Amino acid sequence: MNKRFGDREIYIGLDAAVALGHPSVISTALILVPITVLLAVVLPGNALLPFGDLATIPFIVAFIVGAARGNIVHSVIVGTIMIAISLYVATDMAPIFTQMAQDANFNMPQDSAMISSIDQGGNIINWIIVRFFGLFS
Repeated sequence: MNKRFGDREIYIGLDAAVALGHPSVISTALILVPITVLLAVVLPGNALLPFGDLATIPFIVAFIVGAARGNIVHSVIVGTIMIAISLYVATDMAPIFTQMAQDANFNMPQDSAMISSIDQGGNIINWIIVRFFGLFS
């Protein structure tokens, strides 16, 4: 890279997958799996059971663990709060996700009312954007 770009400082962007192998990320994610299921059951107003999303928890907590400098206790506390918020956001976004799936002729699972996810449906930034532009429609 130095031959090609000289003395310029170059940054390479990486995603969360790079951090997934770190022991603190794996440990935090494994601790948060049962916490997530418990939160989904006990949080008042939550309507999402995130069984398919449990595998995405390491991606959700990878940046939290980095910000906590590998501190698992801190990461579990912050991760619990973020997952609780994501469950509420995903519940609120479920009608939109369900409508998109129906518009795409997705075969809805039998006896299901709505679909959503904590990965994309629970993304706070997406929720803010949707709600902001919903003010103008």
